[in-house]
Amino acid sequence: MSVRYCPQCGAPVSSIGAEFCVRCGQRLSTAISSTWSTETQLGASAATTTLTSAAEVHPARRPLWLVAGLTVATFGLYWYWWLGKSWAEMKREVGDPGMDPIGHALAMLVPIYGWFRLHAHFRILNEMLERVGSPRRVQPVLAVIWAIIAGFLTRAGMRVSGLAIDYLTPEGVALAIVLSLFGMLLTGGLLVYGQQALNDYWDHQAQRPLHYQVGVWQWLVLVLGGLLVIYYLVTMLSVLVVSSMLASS
Repeated sequence: MSVRYCPQCGAPVSSIGAEFCVRCGQRLSTAISSTWSTETQLGASAATTTLTSAAEVHPARRPLWLVAGLTVATFGLYWYWWLGKSWAEMKREVGDPGMDPIGHALAMLVPIYGWFRLHAHFRILNEMLERVGSPRRVQPVLAVIWAIIAGFLTRAGMRVSGLAIDYLTPEGVALAIVLSLFGMLLTGGLLVYGQQALNDYWDHQAQRPLHYQVGVWQWLVLVLGGLLVIYYLVTMLSVLVVSSMLASS
């Protein structure tokens, strides 16, 4: 059986009708598809459904629940990974060699400058959506304001958590829990906002709905991270109970 390879990353492409590389997301040209041997092309018709299903899998079309779940499971750290990964995918689509995914993600750690980079992220996403004829649009200014509020709540929650544990005040513990949860939820919501637009871009580019296969490492992060989140909440609630008992005695 003839095997073709992705021209971008060199990964083998095993599906006859695949239009995208499952590793890097590179669109596969029809010229490469035509190199399949006649023997492969004349496979059993029973396999057609399986091959068509595999062809609809796109490595960059992430489910919204997965993006939100990974954000919460990593206590917001997935934010940096998503920005770098999606920037790399957008770089490949735009064809701009000056777009540095690692530098772009790390720029979010720089005050004020990171806001400009986030604005550019959603601005380019808008340009991509317009190019494929999608009616969906994102608001770069809204994304920046969203990120500022989420970042403030997250940092405030971390700060209050430390003070609450030191002084064991019921109000402080409750405030720490609320701030931390709202910060993570807002961060996850912003990533869902961006990923939803990216998914719409991939669907319009392929002119049909695409799917995504959740990897083993992602399931592991969801499970282990979820356990850590539960441990954090149980710990903070225990501190809340203890502080309330001490305050009432």
